[in-house]
Amino acid sequence: MALTKIICSKCGKEKSEREFLFSSSELYKNNNKIPICKECLNIRFKTIYNTYNGDLKLSLQHFCLNFDIYFDEEVFNDMSNIKLHNFVIEYLKKINRNKVNKNRSSLDNLIYIYSTEKCVDDKTEFIDNTTLKNTFEITNDMLKRWGKNKFTNEELEILEYKYEELISEYPSEKYQEREIIKDICQIEIQMDRAYKNGDHNAYAKFQNIKSEKMAELNVIPSKQKQYDEDKSMTLGQMIKRFEEEEPIPDITDEFNDVDRIQFNINRYFTIPMRKALGIDKSKYTVEDELNTYENFIEKKKKTKKNK
Repeated sequence: MALTKIICSKCGKEKSEREFLFSSSELYKNNNKIPICKECLNIRFKTIYNTYNGDLKLSLQHFCLNFDIYFDEEVFNDMSNIKLHNFVIEYLKKINRNKVNKNRSSLDNLIYIYSTEKCVDDKTEFIDNTTLKNTFEITNDMLKRWGKNKFTNEELEILEYKYEELISEYPSEKYQEREIIKDICQIEIQMDRAYKNGDHNAYAKFQNIKSEKMAELNVIPSKQKQYDEDKSMTLGQMIKRFEEEEPIPDITDEFNDVDRIQFNINRYFTIPMRKALGIDKSKYTVEDELNTYENFIEKKKKTKKNK
C-alpha cells in the first residue's frame, strides 16, 4: 500500500506522511498531522532556542504554543539526555505515546508569559517583546566553513543546523569525513534553490551528487529511506530482510565446529541412532570408532566443495 504524500507548508516539498507528526489539535483535524515536516520543525525549534539564548524549557513552551501542542513538564524533565537537533521530535513522540496527553493541546496548559521580571506572587512572569530577537549570529568560524557571500543568512542558519545534525549521526572523526558532510549540506542548499526555481533537472543532478557523497560515508540513502518507512514492521519481517539483504556470512574453515560440538553429536549420537533405527544399514566398523575430529572436518570440506 502506497504511503500518502503531504506537502510541507514551510519548505513546500512533497514528502511521505511518515515525515509529518500526529496531532489531535482541532487546527489539524483534516488529517491529524502537523502540516510541517520533521526537518522544518527541527529548524523552527532551533530558531526559537537561539531566541531564548539556549533556555530549553522556555523554547519548548514557546514551540508548543506555536503549534498547539500540550506542554508536559514531567516529559520535559525526563529528556535531559536527548540531543538538541532531535529534541522537539522526540518530545512529540513521547506526548503522542501517552493516551492522556495525546488528546490534549496547548489550551489544556496554564498559559504563562515569561519575562526578566517576576510578579510578586511568583506565579506569572512578564516579558517586554521588544527585548526578544533572533540571536543567530554569523561568526568567523561559519564564514571559514561556508565562505563569504555564497549563502543568505537563512541558508547559513540551515547549513549550521544540518552540519551539527549530520556530524552527530554520521562518521565524522576524520577530516575527510567532515569535508564530505560539508559538501552534503551545501548540496542540500543547492537542491532547495533548484526546487524553488522549478529546475527539476538541476534538482535531480544535485540529488545524484548527494547520493554519491553519502555513499562515500558508507551511508546508503535508499536503505535509510526503506528502514525509516518500515518502522512498524514486525521482528519476523526485520529478520527476513536481514537474511535476504545482509545475511550472516558462511563460517570460514578455521572456525568450522571449533568447539567440536557438531563432531561429538555426530559421532556419539547421530551415527549410532541411525544404525540402531535401521536408517543406516551399514555395519558399525572399527573405522567409525577411530574416526577423528580432523577426518570429520576434512570430510565436511569435501562435501562443501562438491556443493
